[in-house]
Amino acid sequence: MKRLSIKVLNRNEIGTTASRRLRRSGLLPAVMYGRSGTRPLSVNAHQFGQLWKTTEGNVALVEIEDEKGVKSITLVQKPQVHPVTDYLVA
Repeated sequence: MKRLSIKVLNRNEIGTTASRRLRRSGLLPAVMYGRSGTRPLSVNAHQFGQLWKTTEGNVALVEIEDEKGVKSITLVQKPQVHPVTDYLVA
């Protein structure tokens, strides 16, 4: 199985306005769920789109690395897609 990886940024702001700001700057809001709780993240929209095409739309294990260099393995499930344009929303 091919090892997929992507870099993410931790984010402090959550909510609709913060998410809209992220999308305008070319980032997607994301959330990682785990035993220790939820972790809000942002990921480059273009890089995530390429990664999602690589998985061919299936559920995939992905190694994420944040700006501090901490690596985690996560399960990427179906992202939200705009109903008209088919662009990734979250």
